[in-house]
Amino acid sequence: MKETVLKLLGWAEFRARMKHRFNPGPVDTSQFADHVASKIPWSPMDTRSVLLRRRLAPVGPLALTFALPPSLKILLTLLPVLITLPMILVVDTWSTIAFITPFILVPSYLTIGYILYRSASRPVFDRKSGTFWKGPSQSRHKVAVALADIHALQLISYFYSDGELKSAGVVYQLNVVVSDKSRREVFTQRQPLTSAGRTALMDDCERLARWLGVHLWNAIHEFDR
Repeated sequence: MKETVLKLLGWAEFRARMKHRFNPGPVDTSQFADHVASKIPWSPMDTRSVLLRRRLAPVGPLALTFALPPSLKILLTLLPVLITLPMILVVDTWSTIAFITPFILVPSYLTIGYILYRSASRPVFDRKSGTFWKGPSQSRHKVAVALADIHALQLISYFYSDGELKSAGVVYQLNVVVSDKSRREVFTQRQPLTSAGRTALMDDCERLARWLGVHLWNAIHEFDR
């Protein structure tokens, strides 16, 4: 049904309507009662990719990060087994189609590996070192931001597409606002499907803001929540 509607409207018009819906106008920065809010961009930052859902989680006693939920980690761990066992049964039953096995298993393993690899590149807020960084721990000395320099957290939503229909949708982006009025991306992820998931995500952002001792500038539209 969705694809039929897209064909009738046209992809360009569909994107324009979605952008209008989720970007109805400039953000009213006066609601944040902070002059810095009016001096920073409210457009989304460029991102390399849109991630799966993340949850705020501790990393030791003095650090927080946004990591994959435990349930998703367990599923990713079990997926190779869940994919391989049915294929073994299929090959045993219909040996003539055994040649297709690599074309199913290899892409599946690569996809799972890529998700786990991307999950390792996570944002970390570390009180021990007094810094925030994102990416491998080896690179933190080059890209770290002092926690004392974090002025606020900025949460926005927008319509995202990399040109493919399957990638289109609303995403949430959380950014760190630095005291010099620059921004650093914390995460960009798919909008949770349920209201409970959206509430949990915003609760995580608010909890991080309290942990940092800064304000969360929440610009998520009401119809997005």
